[in-house]
Amino acid sequence: MDNRTLLTALGIISISYSFLFALLSLKRKEKSFLVFSIGYFFAVFLAILTYYQGIWHPIFSVVLLNMSYFVFLFLLSAGFKLIYNLPFLRKRTIVYFVMFLIIFIIFTFVFPHYSIRMIISSLMALLVIYDNYFDLSIVLKKENAKYLIVAKSVVGIYLIITIARIIFAITTFKSEGLLIEDSLFTTVTNMFIFISINIWSMMILSADYAKLQSMLEHQNDELKRLALKDSLTGLYNRHFLEQEIDKYTQIAKVYNQPLSFIIFDLDNFKIVNDVYGHDYGDEVLIKLAEVTRNSIRTSDIAYRWGGEEFLIVLPNTEVNTANEVAEKLRIDVKEAFNEKAGQVTISLGVSEYKATDSSQSWFRRADYGLSQAKKSGKDKVVVWPTHQPLPLAFATVDWQESWNSGHLEIDKQHKELLNLSNELAHIALERENIEKVLNQLQTIMAHVITHFHYEESVLFEVGYDQYEIHKAEHNALIERFQKLLEDAKANKVSIKQCFDQIAGTLIIGHLLHYDKLFFSLFNE
Repeated sequence: MDNRTLLTALGIISISYSFLFALLSLKRKEKSFLVFSIGYFFAVFLAILTYYQGIWHPIFSVVLLNMSYFVFLFLLSAGFKLIYNLPFLRKRTIVYFVMFLIIFIIFTFVFPHYSIRMIISSLMALLVIYDNYFDLSIVLKKENAKYLIVAKSVVGIYLIITIARIIFAITTFKSEGLLIEDSLFTTVTNMFIFISINIWSMMILSADYAKLQSMLEHQNDELKRLALKDSLTGLYNRHFLEQEIDKYTQIAKVYNQPLSFIIFDLDNFKIVNDVYGHDYGDEVLIKLAEVTRNSIRTSDIAYRWGGEEFLIVLPNTEVNTANEVAEKLRIDVKEAFNEKAGQVTISLGVSEYKATDSSQSWFRRADYGLSQAKKSGKDKVVVWPTHQPLPLAFATVDWQESWNSGHLEIDKQHKELLNLSNELAHIALERENIEKVLNQLQTIMAHVITHFHYEESVLFEVGYDQYEIHKAEHNALIERFQKLLEDAKANKVSIKQCFDQIAGTLIIGHLLHYDKLFFSLFNE
């Protein structure tokens, strides 16, 4: 392959890379790609200048050619620095440019000499690349060692080119000559440059891929953190507790270890929010989380359940010790706060897990302890013993396997409705927060309507012979629910009555008397 063919190929491949990185720059809005695009444009310009070197004035064929070579090498090597957020242009680079410009002018017009210009050009190329590589290598050692090897390879190629060109220049030492001339040396030299440009492009794309991969990993880590932690307090959140609670109970069963549970919330927090605003309320919650972390033992795990309500799981801890931890926390909170809102206190409920418990029944005992602490004056710890049954008014309903219809989505929605009604039971004694009760009722209502519509569409699709009767029953239940909601708003019915209507009539009653009739459609 002669030099003109090689330069043509060099120009084509360079303009292709220039367009590629220009498109990436427009799409990704990253300066590094714009720099690479301009760098490869200079490579095209360099190929054109070299191709026509023999017919152009020395100001173009020598000075402009070599300085374009300088800019080309600088842009391609400095572009990497932008990827890793390093300074793009240093003062010494400008000094190098001016110095080499003066030298080329001197050895082109004052003391013209081809071999000396080749030596200077070779040293210039190596200096520019190594100068940027030196800055980049510090970052690559820390962030991406494997790409440091590629960067070293590019520097190595230019070192070989530089040594070869200097040896050639010294051995021939001629005053006139062209880079376009068809000699073995110039062909091999240009071939090395052609190869290095392609390696460089691969390194750019690889480095960008590594950066994107690193960003993705960081975002995934952040998403995992957000999925597990409450964004305001930094404590673990309700979602994470629901994932982990079965692990705690399983360990307690297998190893016959005690396991206890504390639930607590701020007393009169609604008044704090109403009087001093939600921003101040958030400050109180953040500080409460900090006090909790410092007060409990290292083996205890604290969670924010929602709003002003918090939970603590105490592995390998029997109820008396859990009571001591709760009492210490109550005192620590009382002493830590000296706020404009007055004395900040918490009420706490404590319960120990027993082998026959479900996670819901265990939670309910602690929750009832909290409710009793609230009713008996607040700023207290109440332990609800494992052997003492809960009052009937506070009982909730656990899902039974016999209630499964065989249709996964319908069963999932039934369980969600039951969980929502159980949550209503958890606030059955919170008379001070009727807003919370009404919001829960409206949430249940929305889920009921969505579920009924979905269930009707499934039954219609499978050709259920009692579809019309079932749909009419749904409509009747929605009317009854709407009346119940209106009565609750007017304070005509108790929360206990609301729970009985929803769990007993709306969910379980309808499920056992009407839904059971279509179970055979999905259990065959």
